Amino acid sequence: MKKIISIIMLILLLAGCNGCNAAKKPLHIPRQKKLQVMAFYEKGWNDLTYGFPSLKTHYTDISILMPYWYTLNIDGSIKVSAVGLEPDVIVFMRQHPEIKLLPLINKDLVNQSVLTDPTIRTTAINNIVKIIADNNYDGINIDFELLPAQNRDDLTIFVRDLAKQLHAQNKMISVSVMPKLDG
Repeated sequence: MKKIISIIMLILLLAGCNGCNAAKKPLHIPRQKKLQVMAFYEKGWNDLTYGFPSLKTHYTDISILMPYWYTLNIDGSIKVSAVGLEPDVIVFMRQHPEIKLLPLINKDLVNQSVLTDPTIRTTAINNIVKIIADNNYDGINIDFELLPAQNRDDLTIFVRDLAKQLHAQNKMISVSVMPKLDG
């Protein structure tokens, strides 16, 4: 008799919890967040590739715009890149504050002193922070391509020190990285 009661209770228990299998429970699917799109921006080279008309057409799909506007010199100073600043883009972005503006800054491919020399590194970081503040940018995109492997720790120190200053001012930093191409 006890055996029959145990079997009945087991059947009732299993039926009551609908199998009690987590895989069979309805899944709670959270509301999807808007996909964050970080867009590289360049002025363009001719009437067919001008960036600004394309930006005006597609800006609603962009979360963060990273225009190629600055180059870091080997002494830590900053110059406007060969492509140049675009005042029309800045005005347009100010009309759409929901899109963050993080200008891209690159550096000389050969000389690594901006990463390896603490004095030059500090000068570069201070100049980047100043250019962000002076122009009311939302932050900066660091795009130091083709770094030798031995500069890995130097880049980490640079980004860490820059991020500390920017985050204290509620500014953003992003880092563009190259894929590993060889051993």
